[in-house]
Amino acid sequence: MPFWALYILSDILYWVIYKILGYRKQVVYTNLKNSFPEKTDTEIKILANKFYRNLCDVVVESVKMISMSKAQILERNQFPQHKVVDDLNAQGRTCFYFAGHLGNWEWSPCVAGIASQVTLWGVYSTLKDKAFDGMTKAYRSRFGCEMIPMEQIARRVLLDKQTKNICFIADQTPANPDANIWVDFMHQQTLAFSASAKLARKINAAIIYASIIRVKRGHYEYLFDILVENPKEIDEQTIMQTFFTRLEQDIHEKPDMWLWSHKRWKHKRETITV
Repeated sequence: MPFWALYILSDILYWVIYKILGYRKQVVYTNLKNSFPEKTDTEIKILANKFYRNLCDVVVESVKMISMSKAQILERNQFPQHKVVDDLNAQGRTCFYFAGHLGNWEWSPCVAGIASQVTLWGVYSTLKDKAFDGMTKAYRSRFGCEMIPMEQIARRVLLDKQTKNICFIADQTPANPDANIWVDFMHQQTLAFSASAKLARKINAAIIYASIIRVKRGHYEYLFDILVENPKEIDEQTIMQTFFTRLEQDIHEKPDMWLWSHKRWKHKRETITV
């Protein structure tokens, strides 16, 4: 299907999942109210409305990635600042991309696969539905990004010494509260994974913040800059707080572009023994 037809489908999907089914509406409203306590109920509803429209676009764009050509990806995704990563790779440095659920994160493995001049890996959580897991893994790896299950990444990194880039969607919620890295994020104490920061410190991989900005419908720009050049010099807590502080800045600029339907704050610090 051409993009114009997909976006008609997205508009229909918006009415179904938001207006009719109310998919995770309470989760979205609660997350927005807690993150933007200064906003009125009317402003929260406007933000929620924009979020659901963007979410439906991400859904249809993700399906479209199954058949998109390299030329189409380059037409719709720009990465003018990737030289900062290339320069580090040229020095023999492995780089970890840290990105959030902002813009269209589902396209990012394919875009990074085209942009990266060295081996690229993407870290992902295996889905319970094997058919859907296989489909998702297949389209994410179409342009050279090898998808590695989260539970295998540390072993792979430590065994493979070559220069490479590795993609992490770093704002995910740990399933196990014992990860016990707590950060301040959007006015809330937030549980964060420590594994990626620990691994970066172990091999002193440069951490690159990847910001995914929607220029217009179906068109994105990827901005890259060094978040932590030498992770060995700081601890995991500082690394993750630095990432979440930067992500929060992006969210404040484009609040409707983050994944508000995710149950990001299901763990509460006061209920967990550290």
